[in-house]
Amino acid sequence: MEKYITTLELTSTCIRLLVGYVYSSQVYVLHALESDRAHLVNRHIVDTDEMALAIKELVHSASSTLGITIDSVVLGLPSTDMKIQAAKADTNTTDMNAMVQLFDGSNLISMIAKQCTLAEGKQCVIGVVPYEYSLEGSNKVYKRFPIGKRANSISMKADVEIGDALIVKTYREAVNKAGLKILMMVNVTNATTAYASFFQKAKQEYILVDIGEEYTTLGYSYDERLFQAAEFPFGRKSVVRHLMQKLSLSEAKAEEYLRIYGISQDPDFEFATQEGIKVSTIAETVKDALKPLIEQIEQFYLSFSSSARNLFVLSGVGSSIFGLGGFLSERFKNTVSVFTPIAFGARNPEYTHCLAMLKYYSDYPIKQSPNRPTDLTLTRIDLNLNAVQNPKKEKGGEEEKKPARNPFGDGDEIL
Repeated sequence: MEKYITTLELTSTCIRLLVGYVYSSQVYVLHALESDRAHLVNRHIVDTDEMALAIKELVHSASSTLGITIDSVVLGLPSTDMKIQAAKADTNTTDMNAMVQLFDGSNLISMIAKQCTLAEGKQCVIGVVPYEYSLEGSNKVYKRFPIGKRANSISMKADVEIGDALIVKTYREAVNKAGLKILMMVNVTNATTAYASFFQKAKQEYILVDIGEEYTTLGYSYDERLFQAAEFPFGRKSVVRHLMQKLSLSEAKAEEYLRIYGISQDPDFEFATQEGIKVSTIAETVKDALKPLIEQIEQFYLSFSSSARNLFVLSGVGSSIFGLGGFLSERFKNTVSVFTPIAFGARNPEYTHCLAMLKYYSDYPIKQSPNRPTDLTLTRIDLNLNAVQNPKKEKGGEEEKKPARNPFGDGDEIL
């Protein structure tokens, strides 16, 4: 069992902290808490000092409750203006016996991250996601880092997530001011698709619809990789405010209506709420509030082949809107699967990102020290800075084949 991992997410309504560990591929939560003392405004930190104090308070509370020292976190980053690019790098192995070591993988990741950062200028790398490795003199392709294999050189292919440098800088400053080290910065959309794919291995391709309190993120996942993401200001609170305005409800009553009635039909008998509102009226009002979501989904998924549209995976706090899955399924004529994390200790959809980050960090093959320099070596690199091409986008009416898979199902290598 690994040591305890702490994940931190900054949102538009609060900040969330989760402490747990992974054992036998399952996530176990020791403590989860949140604070509304500080929050983001348009995905940015307005007051760094106030945010740092709020983070420090959460950490102190969790540390006191658990009786442990928390000095580092895995930090979640949003998909604001995020691009995903393809990269490939290779390096000589450093072991005297030409055995692949973690240091070699760490070198490759640092090389890719450094090169992308310099090429993008005002943007910076928020994550390097390796997905394929190959060794000199071998025709095998590995999906997992081939530590201990013998080779004079190793190549890595990775998806590189590039985001707004200002967001990364201010998030990092707030966490450091709170007295914490950052073990890893993780894009929450990538972590969520990886976590959902872990539970849905048979579903290779889908559109993630992750609805938060104030923001929704759409992601296209194929073969357990995130290829594209888009974010826009719409969330569960948007629907709540719409109900408050159109039906003259208090916030508490609008929340209750969403949870109990949502999108549903009138019963066979005559019925109205205490406020004299029919269930069908509530449903139509909710549907009206969801129009911005529908429009954004249509804009996002039309660039993908029809197979990508066959399945939506619905997650986040907005997934708890009663009847939403059925409504989206009927609207888009597809299957909608509501993803609720299966974790021991916290199954609240509000903590989906924190849970996903914990699992993602635990599974990440090459963990680097937060103080590790990024320019330890100079070696060969072949970087494609063009936006990664979607392997399932339609080209002249034909679709590219899915990547080869290990028929034995262990995922270690592709023959």
